[in-house]
Amino acid sequence: MNSINVGASQVIRIVIVQDVTPPTLTLLGEANATHEAATPYLDPGAVASDTADGNLTDSILVSGNVDIHVQGTYALTYSVSDQAGNAATTLTRSITVRDSTPPVVTLHGDANVTHEAATLFADPGATAFDALDGDLTASIVVGGAEVNASSLGIYQVFYEATDSEGNLGRATRSITVSDTTPPVLSLQGPTAVSLEAGIPFVDPGA
Repeated sequence: MNSINVGASQVIRIVIVQDVTPPTLTLLGEANATHEAATPYLDPGAVASDTADGNLTDSILVSGNVDIHVQGTYALTYSVSDQAGNAATTLTRSITVRDSTPPVVTLHGDANVTHEAATLFADPGATAFDALDGDLTASIVVGGAEVNASSLGIYQVFYEATDSEGNLGRATRSITVSDTTPPVLSLQGPTAVSLEAGIPFVDPGA
């Protein structure tokens, strides 16, 4: 009897490994942020990771800009792709630049002044500067009590400046009118008098 060898059949499976998963992109900080005008803007950025490529944070592309000198709303867009070309869902951060800082009013001279009564008071004035609008000295409004050098007392004078956004800056000076000058005493007649003995002296006074 002859034997027949029957060979086992072979089946081949072809496995194709592909990367079809996009990276994960995450914003750091708020998606809607408010920023003070005329101050440096530091973007908190974003992070990205991929199941195949790992950390892709350094590959993130950021488009858009923030002008800290112009009020308004700006958009920064973040995007990243892995080595296989899979792109993460694009993220956007909205930054609103606004001016809420009042001008800085700086007094010339001291904030507390003592002034001699009955002498002319000359106000040394002040300067005003705003981070967004610049020099506002010319628009300073002086108010408060008018200094009356003939009347002893304490007078409060304020200096105000308003920027284009309506923010008000103020400085105050306190002026104390006091009398420290003694009266002037003047002799009537000569300071040296020769008098004949035996004759009554009549003082001419002062």
